[in-house]
Amino acid sequence: MEDKTQFEDNELRSLFAGFNPPMSSDAHFLDRLQTSLKAVESARAELAAMRRSNRRAVIIAAFAGFIMGVIATLAMPHLLSLASGFAASLPAGIVTGALADNLPIIAWVLTAAIIVFTALNTYDLSLRLLTPDRE
Repeated sequence: MEDKTQFEDNELRSLFAGFNPPMSSDAHFLDRLQTSLKAVESARAELAAMRRSNRRAVIIAAFAGFIMGVIATLAMPHLLSLASGFAASLPAGIVTGALADNLPIIAWVLTAAIIVFTALNTYDLSLRLLTPDRE
C-alpha cells in the first residue's frame, strides 16, 4: 500500500512540477484594484442620490396627501349635503334607503381612495422629476 501511495505522490509531483502560473505585475493589480474601487464609490454615490430623491419624493407625496385630506375634510359637509339632495331626488326604494344610511361611509371611502391616488401619483411624479436621467 505504501508503494502505491508513493507512486501517486510521484505522479502528482510530476504533474505540478511544470505548473508555473503567470503572475500579474503589482502595477497591473493596483490598476484593477483602483478601477474596482472607483466603480464601488460610483455605485455608493448613485445609491446615496437615489435615497435622497426617494426621501424627498416621500415627503412631497405625504404633504400632497395631507393637503388633499384637509381639503376633503373641509369640503365633506358640503359634499354630503349635495349627495343627500341627490339621494332624496331618487325614487324611494330599498336601494335608496340603504344608500342614504351609508352615504357618509361611502363618501369617506371614496375620498380616502382619491387622497391615496393623489399621494401615489405625486410620489411617482416627484420621483421622476428628482431623479436625473441615466444616459
